[in-house]
Amino acid sequence: MERIEIKECKDGLIIPHTGVCLTYACNLRCKLCCTGSPYMQEYNKEFSYDVIIKSIDEYFKMFHHVGKFSFGGGEPQLRNDLPEIIEYTMQYKDKFDMLEVLTNGRIIFSDRLLEVLEKYKDKMFVMVDNYGEDLSLKAKELYDILKSKGITCELRKYYGEDSHCGGWVDLGDLSQKHFTEEETIEQFKKCAYGKRIGYAIVAGIFSFCGRYTRTVLCGVVDKIPGEYVDLLDDSISVEEKRRQFLNLSKVSHLSACAYCNGYSEDSERFEPAEQIK
Repeated sequence: MERIEIKECKDGLIIPHTGVCLTYACNLRCKLCCTGSPYMQEYNKEFSYDVIIKSIDEYFKMFHHVGKFSFGGGEPQLRNDLPEIIEYTMQYKDKFDMLEVLTNGRIIFSDRLLEVLEKYKDKMFVMVDNYGEDLSLKAKELYDILKSKGITCELRKYYGEDSHCGGWVDLGDLSQKHFTEEETIEQFKKCAYGKRIGYAIVAGIFSFCGRYTRTVLCGVVDKIPGEYVDLLDDSISVEEKRRQFLNLSKVSHLSACAYCNGYSEDSERFEPAEQIK
C-alpha cells in the first residue's frame, strides 16, 4: 500500500483524498466500527452545521485540489441537512474531481437528497456498502434508484467469503497496547493509516486517522501540537495551517497509536458489521 502523495503548487496543496465525518450517529451498531460510532453517540453535539461548513471552508483555503472529497459517518443520511451540506460544498466543485457520499444501504435517500445528487451528478459518487439483506435492507433498491437517475454509484459487498478487503479489522478498545516509543513507531509503520492512505476531518480536527480523533475526544490522549491541524482556529493563518499539515505528513507516529491494534495487510479479518446486542 503506497503512501499518499502530496503536491505543492503556487495556489496551495494537491492531495488525492480527504474524508469528512459528518456524524457519529448510525442506524447500525457494529461491534468493530472503525470510527467507533456505537461508542461515540454523546459526541454528536460536536458536529453542528456551522462546524461542518467552517471545516469545509478552511480546508479548501488550504488545498488547491483534492481528487476525492468524501462524506461519511456514522451514517450521513441521518443528517437532515445533508442536501444543504452538499449544495454548499459544490461552490468548491472546481477544486475536487469527485464528491463521495458513503451509506450503509439501510434506508432509501430522501427525495430532496436524490434531487441534489442528480443536480450535481457529474461530480457525485455514492458508495453503497452492502452488509447483507438483514442489515442493508435497501442496498440493492437504493443502488437501482441511483443508477436510474444517472448518479454514479457502487454496491460494495461486505458479507460472505468474498467480502471487500477480506472483512473488517479489530482496532481494539482504547486501552494502551504499546508501551515504548519503539513499539509504537513499529506499529505505525505497518498501519494503512500510517501510510497516509487518506486524511480525515472530524469536528474540525484534521489528521490522517479518524481513530486518532476518537482517542482525543474520549480524553485518552491530549491534543499534541504537530499531530493535527485545527481547522476552526482563526488565530492561525492559512499558510501556517498548510505548514502544520506538511509537518504532520512527515511524523513517525501519533500518540494515539499506542492505544490501537492498527490496520495492516496482515491484520486478522472478521465478519463485517457484527451487531452489538
